[in-house]
Amino acid sequence: MNIMFLIFSYHTGGIERLLIDMTNTLVKKGESVSVCIINDTYDKELLSFYHSEVDILYLNRPVNTGSRLNYMMEFASLVNIKNIDVLHCQDVNCVIFASIAKFSRPSMKIFDTVHDTFAFGEYSAFKIFFEKRLCHCVISISESVKKTILKRGVPEKKIRVVYNAIDTKRFPLHHKAGAFHNPPVLGMVARIAPKLKGQDILIEALALLSDEFPTLECRFAGAPAKDDEADYQSLLQLVDHYGLSKRVAFLGDIKNVSDFLRDIDIFILPSRKEGFGISLIEAMSTGLPCIASDNEGPAEIITDQTLGLLFSCESAQALAD
Repeated sequence: MNIMFLIFSYHTGGIERLLIDMTNTLVKKGESVSVCIINDTYDKELLSFYHSEVDILYLNRPVNTGSRLNYMMEFASLVNIKNIDVLHCQDVNCVIFASIAKFSRPSMKIFDTVHDTFAFGEYSAFKIFFEKRLCHCVISISESVKKTILKRGVPEKKIRVVYNAIDTKRFPLHHKAGAFHNPPVLGMVARIAPKLKGQDILIEALALLSDEFPTLECRFAGAPAKDDEADYQSLLQLVDHYGLSKRVAFLGDIKNVSDFLRDIDIFILPSRKEGFGISLIEAMSTGLPCIASDNEGPAEIITDQTLGLLFSCESAQALAD
């Protein structure tokens, strides 16, 4: 079977790490796999983690230029040259981009994975029409996401819930109960987007704990997208406001998440919106104590206190407690 994964850009993130694991596993099972990156923004070092037999294709479309018919036509040509049987898209915009390819190769089945509740819930009726019309199957990463998909009118028979998974060999158990650094280190892995990921909530909680735990440190792995640069600056200002600059570190994108997790004591995911939480299960795999906000995906992962703790979403006080 010839399988292609379609994504707009390629930088460090949960979706990108998931694609690496999926494609490498499929290649080892003997499938023919390719990954097509639409835009001209990608991390070459991150792409080096793909198996040598995964075919990486680049359309190099300039960012923010719209779909542009010539790139859609070029993609349709690639799909036919490679005789693609299954196209796996990462959002509805990829599905729309692949519309010409689908019409030129009607036997190709399109699968679209919906990774969140917020974006899909806000897509226009026009985009949802393409999702319903072109997709053979819409994959939901959690029951919470499935509810959002259903609300947009996608037939339930087209939806399959498939929880995100990780390669546990890359996230081996290495934390022992009660073994903490001195001073203890909190950590979070997510792109810098506080309106969604809630980095500011963690900073506020750290400030609330300053009197009781004056040496407690916090490390953030992840970088802001271009549109989120102002939010990143606001986080830096918040750190300065509370006098935490010596105890808070922003590390930017990291290539080896496992090494980052090895160097912290407690993993925190304070997201305001989270369809699943792949970084959460990566941390859990290593044996790290985990705390997450009680919204959407994390609440489906942490189902009792043996797996971790949940706190009231958006409450820095609840997190600190």
